[in-house]
Amino acid sequence: MLEKNKLTQLEKENAALRSALQAAQQGTPRRKASVWPWLKKATTAAILGRNLKESINQLYTELPRNVQQETMAEVTANLLHRLTRIGIFALVVGLVPLLILLTQTWILDNQNEKLEHQNELISSQNLLLDQQINLEEGNRRSSYVFLMSNIMDKIDEELKNTRNGKRYLSEELIGRIVSLSHAFRPYRYLENNRLIPSPLSPERGQLLYALVNSQLDLPTYDQIFAKANFSYSDLPRANFAGAYLKGINLSFANITHGNFKDAILDGANFQQSQLEYAVFDNALMNKANFRQAKLAHSQWYDVLAQGISLAMADVRSGFFNGDFSNAELEGIILHDATLNYMVLRNAFFFNSNWVSRMAQYNLKGSFSLTDNYKVEQESIYDAIRNRQDTVFRLIPRKDASQLQFSFCESLVLNLIRSAPTLQKLDQERRQQGDRSRYVLLSSPYLEGQEGRQDSLFSFSRSGQDTTQFDQVLWVNFDPEDGRLWTISPAAGEITSHAYQQEMYVNFLQNCQ
Repeated sequence: MLEKNKLTQLEKENAALRSALQAAQQGTPRRKASVWPWLKKATTAAILGRNLKESINQLYTELPRNVQQETMAEVTANLLHRLTRIGIFALVVGLVPLLILLTQTWILDNQNEKLEHQNELISSQNLLLDQQINLEEGNRRSSYVFLMSNIMDKIDEELKNTRNGKRYLSEELIGRIVSLSHAFRPYRYLENNRLIPSPLSPERGQLLYALVNSQLDLPTYDQIFAKANFSYSDLPRANFAGAYLKGINLSFANITHGNFKDAILDGANFQQSQLEYAVFDNALMNKANFRQAKLAHSQWYDVLAQGISLAMADVRSGFFNGDFSNAELEGIILHDATLNYMVLRNAFFFNSNWVSRMAQYNLKGSFSLTDNYKVEQESIYDAIRNRQDTVFRLIPRKDASQLQFSFCESLVLNLIRSAPTLQKLDQERRQQGDRSRYVLLSSPYLEGQEGRQDSLFSFSRSGQDTTQFDQVLWVNFDPEDGRLWTISPAAGEITSHAYQQEMYVNFLQNCQ
């Protein structure tokens, strides 16, 4: 009975537990399946593939003896298929950073283009600002043109004065001209929609051109040129033929294609000026300064240029004929220049190889430096006899007879032109628009040359536009006694003339 009661009790407990378990199963929600097994299965299927897995399982089942040919073919085909899929996947994966890099490069290129465009805009803006500043400065300075107009009216008023036969200007007016030349400071202006590379002053050029064409007397020009500033003048294609420009400052000026034929340029300063294609035929330019000037294709025929400085001047393709005694030639650029005939007595330079370098310049013309000159070394000392430098000079060879003839002729021409009465006559001819020139007729050194050999130097002096016989003047110089006289063929008058005696002393020292 006791065992029966225990069994009944156990059945009741078992039923209660079943009821509790069933209630717990119904009340507790099902847990979600884990993602990892699914991801693992999907990755395996993606890499290996379901067919490859099944074919490999089939291969393992048939190994080692019952492997079917179809099973091997299926494994091989599935393997190749898998490798192809993996290669394509790897290619796609590899293309992604490449596409990103290309996109980044494209973006950077666009950004650089925009930056370059921005820089161009900034540069253009700076250029426009620079142009605006220079144009404003030009407008400010060009306002002085009104003052120049007033000064030119004053000049015209003084020259029309009947009591002013010598065509001089008052000290007050000269002072105003000098002041105005300094006020016309150089600036950069637009040319072909671009600013010129270096500053120039067109107003100074206009002022100078107006003064030269006013035909003033020589002392007035001397006073103006001694104090006025005409540097940086802009004078392209200026015609200064026969002009009196002694001692003028035209440094850094633009006078390309300028005409200085028969001009008087003694002591003029053309340092670093632009003088390409300029003409200096028959000009007087003793002790003129052409240091570092641009003189390519310039023409120098029958010039008197004693003591001229051509140091570091660019005279390539130029034509030279005349007296360049005591000229400074250090660093001169002579490429393709034509040396027709040059007197270079005592011309100097500071590099001992100067003459030997002439072979590199492809010089043209019949004149030979080495045939007519030799180089001599000379030391330069200060006031207390301390050696300062070494200079090399060109000394004429004793057997160069043609050189001696031309040098003596140039000395006589300098002597003639130093006569005050002949200078005054030249000025009168220039005021009338004509220019005088001297043609050698006879000389003691004309043996073997064109002309007539005589004990006298005889010149025919006439204007460029001479049409009447009475405009010709014969000029004679006797080297024995130093007498200088002229003969007018029309009037038959014989007139003696005084000149600078130190020039005759120089002639005796070198030509007797």
